[in-house]
Amino acid sequence: MKARELAAIVAAMMVLNSVTLAHARNGGPGASVRGLHGVFVSVRVDGKSLAASGLTDSQVWSAVALRLRLANLGVLNEKEWEKTPGKPYLFVSLNDTMLSGQAGHPAGYVCTCSLDLMQDVALSREPSSHVDACTWSRGATLIVPPTDAVQVRMLVDNLALEFTNAVTAANSFVSGRTLLHGPLENH
Repeated sequence: MKARELAAIVAAMMVLNSVTLAHARNGGPGASVRGLHGVFVSVRVDGKSLAASGLTDSQVWSAVALRLRLANLGVLNEKEWEKTPGKPYLFVSLNDTMLSGQAGHPAGYVCTCSLDLMQDVALSREPSSHVDACTWSRGATLIVPPTDAVQVRMLVDNLALEFTNAVTAANSFVSGRTLLHGPLENH
């Protein structure tokens, strides 16, 4: 294994170990997702290995949207998103770094995936100033065989499940009922 590849693995593992969950200081871990009923979903799949494995932006978007809808969270289109307080959007990012094996054959790749909930927030030092900020984040890194997209798809699904669980937990009682008992919306 070359020094560059080893450095990529070490960097990927550092990213994995530095995954954070952002939350409002005074409201606990669910404060940033409390009252959230839907999000716009934006996806970026970046990397030759991911593309060779058949992962596309639209496939990842569909998988995340399905997970959100199963948890009774709306998947907003652009018009709905523009009108939604806080303009929440879930940014899903997948990146890869190829690992070389013996005789120059690919040994696999390091895949990093992150889900970031971005929202329009007011700065406490100047409440009239609004900025996009990450209010919830999860991510993970995998070392994947050359053409195995199944593990990556499972990773995306697990991270989306973590997000829906956080939103559901923070909003478990809305008008006397749980969110999971409401009808699924068709978009």
